[in-house]
Formats: sequence, C-alpha cells, structure tokens
Amino acid sequence: EISQMPRQSKRKQEIEDVEQYLWYLVYKRKINSDEFRAVLGYYDEITNRRFLYDKSHIPKNKAMNDMLFMYGDNEFRQIVRMCKTTFGNIIELIENDEVFFSNSNCSQQPVSIQLMVALRRFGCYGNGSSVGQIARLCGISSGTVCLFTDRISSLLVRRANEFIYWPNENERNQISERFRAKYGFIGCVGCVDGTPINLSQKPAVDGEVFFNRKSNYAFNVQLFCDDNKKIIYYQLGYPGSVYDNTVYKKSEIYLHSENFFSDGQYLLADSGYALNNFTITPFKAPYSTLPHNELFNNMHAQARVLIEHLNGIIKSRFMSLKLLSTQIKSRNDFKLVNNWILSCLVLHNIVTTFNDPWIAEILDENVNDVPALDYGNGNADNFRLQVQQYAIQWQAGIV
Repeated sequence: EISQMPRQSKRKQEIEDVEQYLWYLVYKRKINSDEFRAVLGYYDEITNRRFLYDKSHIPKNKAMNDMLFMYGDNEFRQIVRMCKTTFGNIIELIENDEVFFSNSNCSQQPVSIQLMVALRRFGCYGNGSSVGQIARLCGISSGTVCLFTDRISSLLVRRANEFIYWPNENERNQISERFRAKYGFIGCVGCVDGTPINLSQKPAVDGEVFFNRKSNYAFNVQLFCDDNKKIIYYQLGYPGSVYDNTVYKKSEIYLHSENFFSDGQYLLADSGYALNNFTITPFKAPYSTLPHNELFNNMHAQARVLIEHLNGIIKSRFMSLKLLSTQIKSRNDFKLVNNWILSCLVLHNIVTTFNDPWIAEILDENVNDVPALDYGNGNADNFRLQVQQYAIQWQAGIV
C-alpha cells in the first residue's frame, strides 16, 4: 500500500502563503505601512473562518419523494433502472434494516430517496454518475449523495448471501431439467464466464497487473449463472491480466467440486477454460470441424450464451460497471470498488427474482477468448462425449 501525505486544504495553503508574506514585510521594515495592515486584516479574516470561500447554496427539494413517483413508467425506469413495482418491493425488503436506524436526533431521509440516489449512481455512466450532478438533480448536498450510496451499498454487501447463493441439490436438479428441456444438456446446472470491469485510469497500486489483453485497466469478475440468468456464484478482486481459467481454478467450486455438484452435474464454459468432469467446454480445432462436434459446439454456444447475456444485461442496467471512475490509491479503494460491483450483482438478482427484465442491447464481449491449454483428460473427454451424445439425440428428437 502506498503511503500518502494528507492533502492540504486551500485554506491552509492560503494561510501559509499570507504568513510568509507578512514575514517578508517585517523583514522589509514595513510594519507601519498600509500594505502590512491590509494583509494582516486579511490574515485575521481567513484564520477566523472555517472555509476559505463561502459554500454555494444547493436548493433543497423537500418534495422529491412525491415527485419521484409522478414520473411515467419509462422515465422512472431511466432514473432507478427498474419498474415502480420492483422498486417498491426492494423498499419492503430493506426498510427495516438496522442501517436506517440511529440514535441521532436528526431523522433520516425516506428509504425510497436513499435507494433512488444509490440506484442513480449505479445506473449512470461517465459524467452522469458524478456526485455533484446527482446532488444538483436531487436537491441534496454532495456529502449526502455519498452517504446514501455508502449506506445502501453496505446493506447490500452485508446481505449478499441472502440473494446470491449456490443452489441446493433439489434446486440443481430443477435447473438441470430446465437445461435439458431448453437446450438438450442433461446434468447442466449453470454457465461460467469472466467479464472485465474497466477502470478509467491505472491503479496506483500494482497498476500494470490490471492491464488486460483488450488494452484496458480492469478487474476480472467471474460470474456463474443458471438458466434464468440469475447469479449463483461470483469471484471478485482479480486484476484484468489474470485469465478466466486461472481465476476459476482459485474458486471453491473448482477446489472442492464435490461440495457443489452431484454425480453427472457440470457447468458450461467457453474454450478459455480447461475441460474436466464438472466443466464442459466446446471441441477445439481440428476436432471442431467434424460434423457431430460442430453440431455439439453450436448447441453448446446456444446454451452458454446465457452468461454472455447476463454480462451485457448487468452492464446495461447498471452502466457504472462499464467504466468505474474511482481512483484506486490504497487498499481501502480496492474494497470500495469490490463493494460497488457486488452491490450491482445483488441488485441484479433481486430484480430477476421480481421478474423485472431489462430490454437492452446484449453485448457478446468474449468472442475472442484465449483457449486454455488442454493437456488431455481421458475421464473428462469421455464425460463430454456422453453429454454430446445425449445433446445430439435431443436435437434429433430421439430423447
């Protein structure tokens, strides 16, 4: 972690400059001059006030809560990235949380306003997500915008396991049956893929390791989803230079697969992952040119596109994830970024639970994934052949 000197305020810098000038006038024997008296008066003025300049007044909007629900459905969705019904359901989920209660004599703003401000920041991209702009839009101070966002984010991070969790055996069997009925993959319980969360600038701490193969500074976030595009597992905190397969091998799912899969269950992954008994990947060249392998790869892609859609939907609904403007200078900044990302992932699962779809352009961002080295695995190859045989028979209507 880089140690940094505390940033000096403009007021303190001004006081130091005036003090130096006063000493200069003393040195020049101008204590009785009008200039000395004027500078001394200015010195007394700035040392007796809290701020160097008067802070601009921000008009407060006390009717903001009523105005929010006066918007039409489309305008409301543009502001908070979800429909009014889902917004109301989320308020019911969180309004009794401890974060909204304190011993202060000053009452908090309504939960709806705090949630709206946080969602506005999560859902804006570029300058639209700036604290000052949202403060002016909502009629609150910049500090209040940050407070509301931190409050909602801390709540979502603390309760993440309520909304993002690995399915139990019964739920996995149901997911497997839906994958079989929709795509012909019996035993499949989800898809896995990595997605980059780009940063607006190079991190000050080990910045070079965040430079990925797409020439961006980014985090590599690994997501696992079911057939309904609901996140069932995630991995955060890895720099962009780390390959998807490497991140995957660090996961509990990979290290302790027996705790996550029943016999015959697996995930679908692209060619950037290595084939094993619980991760089914497409065939690679030259075997991919064989007719039955080509058919299998097409079916595999039709099912695995779910995770591509998920990545696109999350970044379209919560557009701040397209480019995070946070300056990463310390360990705490890393934590803030990861909490921001996790908050958006939790919100995605919540709105998915309430069946609130997001209609937007889907981005297939990993069409050029770097294939993982395949050293050969007889058992995994045989297992993939069994999956392939059933899928092709399903496609032909035999099973």
